[in-house]
Formats: sequence, C-alpha cells, structure tokens
Amino acid sequence: MILMGLEKGSELYEKLKIIEKAALKASETTNKLLAFSKKQALSPQKVSINQILKDACKFIGGFIGEDIDIEFRPCTEDCTVEIDQSRFLQVFLNLALNSRDAIYGSGKIVIEATLCKNGKEDGEAKKAKETVEITFQDNGCGMSQEVLNRAFEPFFTTKPLGKGTGLGLAMVYGTIKQSGGDITLESVEGKGTTVRIALPVYKGFEPKEEEQIPILNLEKGQKLAILVEDEPTVQTTVSEYLKVLGFDVKKFSNPTEVVEFLRRDDHDVPDLLLTDVIMPGMNGFELASHIKKQYRHIKIIFMSGYSGDVLSDLDGFSNKYHFLKKPFSVLDLSKILSSVFPDLVKSFS
Repeated sequence: MILMGLEKGSELYEKLKIIEKAALKASETTNKLLAFSKKQALSPQKVSINQILKDACKFIGGFIGEDIDIEFRPCTEDCTVEIDQSRFLQVFLNLALNSRDAIYGSGKIVIEATLCKNGKEDGEAKKAKETVEITFQDNGCGMSQEVLNRAFEPFFTTKPLGKGTGLGLAMVYGTIKQSGGDITLESVEGKGTTVRIALPVYKGFEPKEEEQIPILNLEKGQKLAILVEDEPTVQTTVSEYLKVLGFDVKKFSNPTEVVEFLRRDDHDVPDLLLTDVIMPGMNGFELASHIKKQYRHIKIIFMSGYSGDVLSDLDGFSNKYHFLKKPFSVLDLSKILSSVFPDLVKSFS
C-alpha cells in the first residue's frame, strides 16, 4: 500500500520493493513446505531451468551433509520449462537422498542441463522441437542390472526393513512423466549412477508486465464489508486494504461474533462478506450459507492459506465461490472486488 503512493524508481520505492520480494519469497517457501506435508495442491508454472536447478542445488545441500560436494553446470542457453516447482524440488530431494545412501564417506553429485534441438530424446519429450536434458550423476556404489531394471517399481527397495518405502523413485518417475518429460537410469556397480531427465522447452513465455490496480468508485459509507479473520495481523492488514479501496469495515475474529452482530437491529446492511475458511466451530462456507439466508444480495469472497483441493473436503464447499489465496496483496483484492462489483470500477491506476 505504501508503494502505491510512491514514485517508481525513487530510493524509498526500491527499498520497499526489496522488502516486498523478501515477503513473497517467504510465502513461496511456506507453500513448498505445505506441499511436502501434502497440505497444498500443486500446479505447473513456467520457470527458467537454470534458476530452478540452482534452487534445487541449494535445497538438497541442507539434507545430504558437507561430505558430499554438489557441482552445478547450468545450461549455456537458458530456457523455460513448465513444471510444478515444489514437486520438482521433491524429485531432486529423492535423487539426492538416494545418492547420499550410495556414497560411502565423501563424494560428489554433478547436476548439468543441456539444450537439445529437434527432439534428441526418445519417449514423450521427443514430440517437442526442443528439449532440455538434465543429468543427475553421483560417484556412489552404483546398482546391479537386476536392481536397475526394477528401480522405478513402486515399493521396490534395497534398503533394510523400516529404512525406505520404495516410493521415492516411483514418485520421481511419475512426476517427470506427468510433466510431459522422460527419465532414464544408467548405473554400473562401483562406478556410480546417472539419472537423465528430458523436459520439453516451453516457447512463447514472456515476463508479465506490472499489473494495474482497478480503482473502485466508492464514496464513504456506500458499501459495508464484514471481515472475518482470527489472525490479528492478517485481520488488520486486510481491513486496511478494504478501507483503501473505499469500504467501511466491520471486523470479527470468529463466526460466532458475526452471527451475534447480525441478530441486532442497529446495524447497517452488509454488502460484502470476506471471510477466512478454516476456523473453529463454524467454517467460512457454513457462515456464508447462514448469512445468505438473511441477506440474499450479499457478495461473498473466501480467503485461505490452503488450496481449493484441501478446502473441497469441507462442508458447504462450492467451486463457484470467489477465492483469494493467502497471502494476497491489495492488488489481488482489488482485482477480485472489481469482478464482484463490476459496476463500481471507475478506472485503472
């Protein structure tokens, strides 16, 4: 919100942009942790292969110990691939843990990317005019031909009982195939293992221009928003967003407070309900259903740190609802409000 009132390129503007980028990075990290704990839906994004591999090298370094050196050889001609970043990092984590177990004492992992013209690889990736080949190579103990033939089988493992599920490489195989790619294994006992991953190169990707903020033509007191959020910091921030966008705001920490408020006769008629979804006692969907019976005209927007896939298990869920993924900016809120109240959009900043 402070950035909205500053001149682009000014010293303060640039410093605040650094803070904003750090906050977004923290948000991405949290989403990745939620993905690993199976509490977040995953979706493909267009990313630089060199950047995602650089991130993967940093990520796996914290798991395999200091005795194993990781060497990254970036693609000489950087390219864009469409992958699920969280799942892709998990692929490399599984490969790295296998390499760690195969290396006795100190060792080395080499991760290299090479651009291949005219579909050099076999399999699904061959359909693409250009592919990028990623090799993940270790100098561990390697695998016998018998083990190599079964490596991608679900539940197959050479580890002792209780030390492995046998699902690591099966998950790796499935993720790469679902991404439109191919994966092969090469290994010789005593000489290490090489994993080769081929992914199609995505064409036509251009960075997004900075989005414009819809300006709502609201006079003070024209629209009343009911905000329900149990986290004080989030509640305060979103309340300020709404006020900046022209709404009067009534803040509540839980659904019970809202129900009690609406039972009174001395309140204005609400125009908008902006509510968190997962709350004690009554979830946001149930609260919205309750309020709709009293105020049929009210517009409803849900917000949550969880994905739609997780929320779909809750009572009252409908994929027709307007939904904001936390954390969101005043820009994100303004965009969704402009679709909920299209008659109020005056212009763009």
